[in-house]
Amino acid sequence: MDTLDTVRLTLRPIGLTDAPALYTMRSDPSVVEYTPAPLYTSLAQAEEYIARVRQQARRGECHVWAVCLRAAPAGMIGLVCLWNPTNAGAHFDIGYEQNPAFWGNGYMREAVGAALGYAFDKLSLAAVDANPMEANLPSIRLLASCGFVRVERDPDRGEMDVGAALFRCARPK
Repeated sequence: MDTLDTVRLTLRPIGLTDAPALYTMRSDPSVVEYTPAPLYTSLAQAEEYIARVRQQARRGECHVWAVCLRAAPAGMIGLVCLWNPTNAGAHFDIGYEQNPAFWGNGYMREAVGAALGYAFDKLSLAAVDANPMEANLPSIRLLASCGFVRVERDPDRGEMDVGAALFRCARPK
């Protein structure tokens, strides 16, 4: 999996050294409030997640990047992932989360933009989907700013979480 650079960020493959930062994020109720991720109660949960997604990445089932400031590429401030391939692998979902200490700086918009570039240019995906909870207005605004539009349910996707909406960003023509 490639490392991606933006003006202010480095997105690098997540590794076990990121477990403490992931634990810090996912043990904060405000970070997991609108996600299916459980509230972490131990560092071992973060280590298990990272081991699992690295194994899935080796099989091409997901791409998970640690989002880091370019000035401090060893310190994870968030993560962004492409996962859950659907429509015969033509679509992936995107997910993201960030340490609240870094909210409000536009970092996640930059990280999502880099992941979309990778999805379309490197993976040649037809579209990337997102499933924010209806009540997660900041996430919905972020998606809109990155070119996602709300779409009706896709029968190829199966069941979604109650209260989730479906947004899609199609590959640019």
